Amino acid sequence: MAIRRAKILSDAEIDALRVFAWNSRKPLRNDVMVLLSVKAGLRAKEIAALASKGGRGRIVPTHPDLVTALHALAADVDTHGPVIASERGGPMLPVNIVHWFARACRARHELPLIY
Repeated sequence: MAIRRAKILSDAEIDALRVFAWNSRKPLRNDVMVLLSVKAGLRAKEIAALASKGGRGRIVPTHPDLVTALHALAADVDTHGPVIASERGGPMLPVNIVHWFARACRARHELPLIY
């Protein structure tokens, strides 16, 4: 089985993902997903497992953009439970996070970069 390495994104590619996130149905949640991936280096499984309160696990590096987004998300959603919740309220599954990123990357090539 071949090991797939994560692609290192350029600043323009990260900006494009964030634009896609902000033009989606759950803009704040999706922007936090992008930042958790690119600024904290979390994988889909780790993003899905993050809980807002309690629990033990990985300490996430605090990039200023990520801290700001997490505070905004915490003010917008329930402070107990998953950080990245599905539209039905439960934790978002890792496979759904992977699919969201795949869809965002495909759309990135179809949409102009407008900030």
